[in-house]
Amino acid sequence: MNDDKSKIPDILKQLCESLSKNNKAATGFWIAIAVISTIVLMPTNNEIIELTYLKIKVNDLYPFSFFLISFLIICFGSITAQGMRTRKLIYKYIDGIIKEDQMYCNIYIQDICDSIISSNINRVAPLAQHLNKDSFYPETNNITLLSCLSGIYFICLRLIGIAVIELFPAYSLLYSLQKYLNSSCSTSLSIIPIFIYWIIGIMSLVILFQLCLLDIIYGIKSFGYITGINKKGK
Repeated sequence: MNDDKSKIPDILKQLCESLSKNNKAATGFWIAIAVISTIVLMPTNNEIIELTYLKIKVNDLYPFSFFLISFLIICFGSITAQGMRTRKLIYKYIDGIIKEDQMYCNIYIQDICDSIISSNINRVAPLAQHLNKDSFYPETNNITLLSCLSGIYFICLRLIGIAVIELFPAYSLLYSLQKYLNSSCSTSLSIIPIFIYWIIGIMSLVILFQLCLLDIIYGIKSFGYITGINKKGK
């Protein structure tokens, strides 16, 4: 870089900070979803489930958890999508920098951004990158046996991540709805029409499907960079 461009641009730093905040918030929402989903899926023969500071009737648990999981899925989906948009802006900004200024002290500027951004809960690329000794640009542009093995490892990790992050909440959501519909007991939420449950449930599943699709698309691009099929700095 030239002397007047020897620092990472402030706008790029701000985008990285914004993405870090998005990732932390998304992780918090997903943890909340996971905790509630685990409670819903826990087998119980009791009429009341006792938590540390809370007692919940089993009949109320399923409709209440259905709405709560749905709300958290909407929040998680919204903030995750915003994080993806921010990451696209970072890549777009880096692509707009002339090639000579994309290196900072012999380090590719995108590698610097990836290092200072707080990881999202579904970020598994570093595990695969560690398998490849040439895990930084420009070495990552070389296709080797090790980079191909890293790519296969990444695909396996990504599939596990999709199963846990998107499919697990979807299953718990459907499970809680099924348990409520199969129950003949009246609950405090019985006044809510059934079609409301279906509308909210479908919207939540659409969001999870959208996130799953975005994860797959992003994973394909990442696979290309890890294996060296897609070239950085071009």
